[in-house]
Amino acid sequence: MLIEDTSAADFARTLLPVSEGGPVGEKRVFNLPRLRISTTIDSVGYAALCRRALVDDGTPEGDDRHVLRLAVIDRRGRPDLPRPRWSGPTFSLGRLIDALEREGLAGSYDVDHDIWQVFDPAAGRGVQLLAEPGRFPPWEASFPLRNFLHWGYHAIGLRLIHAGTLGIGTKGVLLVGSGGSGKSGTTLAGVLAGLTSAGDDYVAVDAASAGPRAYAVSRLVKQDGPGLARLGVDPLERGFGAPNWQGKYEIALAGLHPGALAPVLQLRAILLPRVTGERRSHLRPATAHEAMMACAPSTLRQLPGSWKQGLATSASLARSLPAYHLALGSDGREVADCVADFIARA
Repeated sequence: MLIEDTSAADFARTLLPVSEGGPVGEKRVFNLPRLRISTTIDSVGYAALCRRALVDDGTPEGDDRHVLRLAVIDRRGRPDLPRPRWSGPTFSLGRLIDALEREGLAGSYDVDHDIWQVFDPAAGRGVQLLAEPGRFPPWEASFPLRNFLHWGYHAIGLRLIHAGTLGIGTKGVLLVGSGGSGKSGTTLAGVLAGLTSAGDDYVAVDAASAGPRAYAVSRLVKQDGPGLARLGVDPLERGFGAPNWQGKYEIALAGLHPGALAPVLQLRAILLPRVTGERRSHLRPATAHEAMMACAPSTLRQLPGSWKQGLATSASLARSLPAYHLALGSDGREVADCVADFIARA
């Protein structure tokens, strides 16, 4: 089956009925903030990744969450499905996304791993088609079904944001910046000192409410060996397991201290951390433009489609929340105390 701009939606619609489920696969419901995901997953290993990483508060059926029905399947178990091939000489993800969005659909294709993802926002159903069981990029293990959460939250007016968070109780701050800026290290330092967090990688943000909120979607925080050493943490002693594909340990937030995982944080400010090598941490005001530019690029680069809405969310957050540059000191506990003092006064 050849895929081009005019036929991309037709191919998506041949996959979507699989999301209705059937006798094959493990069935599991994940209750995330504002979103219930009903899954059918052919691969036992992939199902285990979802159970490990995704927030699930165990709320019984019947509340007002938006429901998604998702199927994760592979060609080995579904040989009847078509094998599409892009008709042009080179594949264009942008053209595929645009073609699907014109038909009210969302989707993505990973050329290197031969993974199709298609989603119907109006019906709340989607399918991830793998070439074979277990064949997915290494980053998928850290946050499975990420794109479907992105599309599902977008359908109800929320947005996945690539950011860290810290809070005292339910009041908190958003930590944004490029890779290596210190988001994860600051988040982990704060949690180890007793603060709460809704996550250090992705959070679902409601920027349209009276006060912006960040919701937890992943159970895990990540940090590399040198970062843990700077915080005085021995990963072997803590039983963190083996590092991931980036050389980072994936750590269950809830295991760091009781109440560490905050289901929701009422956001009071945006902090832009930066590693400085200075002895003590300090804050200074940042502009709304600086906050937006620290927030938007990595989020838009890693999440397919809805780019205009993503920029709008980043701009809305930057307009509604004060922003500050956070120069990080060399001692993790001192960094945590600086952020905690700021949140307490916010």
